[in-house]
Amino acid sequence: TTEIYTLSLHDALPILAWLFNRMGIESREWKVQQLDNALQGSIAHKVFELYGKHQNAPMSNDLFDELYESAVNQLAPFMQQAHWRIEKANLKREIHRAFEVFVPWSKQQGWNVEHVEQKMEGHLWDWPIKGFIDAILHSSDQVFILDYKKSKSDDRYKRLNAGFDLQTYIYRQLYSQGDSSANIVTGYFNLNDRVMVLDQAIEGSNDIDVQTPDIPLEQQSAQAVDLVTERFAQLRLGQIMLNHASEAKAWKSRGIKAYAFENSLVKLAMHPDAEDFDDEGDDA
Repeated sequence: TTEIYTLSLHDALPILAWLFNRMGIESREWKVQQLDNALQGSIAHKVFELYGKHQNAPMSNDLFDELYESAVNQLAPFMQQAHWRIEKANLKREIHRAFEVFVPWSKQQGWNVEHVEQKMEGHLWDWPIKGFIDAILHSSDQVFILDYKKSKSDDRYKRLNAGFDLQTYIYRQLYSQGDSSANIVTGYFNLNDRVMVLDQAIEGSNDIDVQTPDIPLEQQSAQAVDLVTERFAQLRLGQIMLNHASEAKAWKSRGIKAYAFENSLVKLAMHPDAEDFDDEGDDA
């Protein structure tokens, strides 16, 4: 069975990075213990995941403190050491700013968190697909599929407007395969600037900062779907297209950054002219 979690659009290298991860293959180089962007994002995700299980509790600072401490203990216990207190406090403040915006809004609008880290399975492009959705919320007549991002909203908005947002398309398609009658809204809550980037407007969205694309829903993933279809056709023919550094600017203009280039093992498979690729780091 082929498993695809979040299929990036950077040709073969992210697939290679994903394969290394799934096989447990890691570089043996020494790494400095650090609170990097990936770990910050994981802690933020965990806080919101845990909130879904406590959503009926009264909103309070004590509740947030409990959720945050639990997330840190599970994912980064080293941060409980005294010399990490400043970093821990700063991250807590950042996540709390997003938490105190999202929770009152969701309660006011009647959104109920039905599932967190929900596993979804289905078929796309004649391939079996499975993965996990951060949160699925329900109201009286809508399903809200939401992904939490420890980043700003600019790239997500740019990606939807360029027709290269694949994640919302996959979520919508997989959910629809299980419930074809569902009225689905998908999108992202970007924690760093506390902005919702959604594929379409939702009722009550004036109570939170929401951005929606300028193009129709069916166009928001069209370019991405075409490219993925092309890549699968190439793979079936045994063709693996590698990346070049010259592609970075074009992808960035579409709101996509190549996190896979940061993988030291993946770099061994890159074309020589891509070795000097300089990326800011983000998930694609």
